[in-house]
Amino acid sequence: MLVNVEMHNLSEQTRRRFSLQIGVVCSTSPDQCEKLISILREETAKIPLCQVARSCMTGIGASSFDFEVVCDVQSGSFDDYFRFGLRPVSTS
Repeated sequence: MLVNVEMHNLSEQTRRRFSLQIGVVCSTSPDQCEKLISILREETAKIPLCQVARSCMTGIGASSFDFEVVCDVQSGSFDDYFRFGLRPVSTS
């Protein structure tokens, strides 16, 4: 045996996860930051077949406040996934 790990057949998945990062200038107020989290969640939920997993602030960069929205495309088809120009994220 070469490796002792569990293998997953990606073609059998029923959903695909993606992540979208956005940064806003550091002069953005706390109220605007809080509202941005809601906007990211609401607008991303409008994408067909998309279910939002989380939307949150992820950190403070050199010149920005950083946010992320993570969603699941409710389809096992790579065509549906890549149609939105999405990039995969780790689910582990």
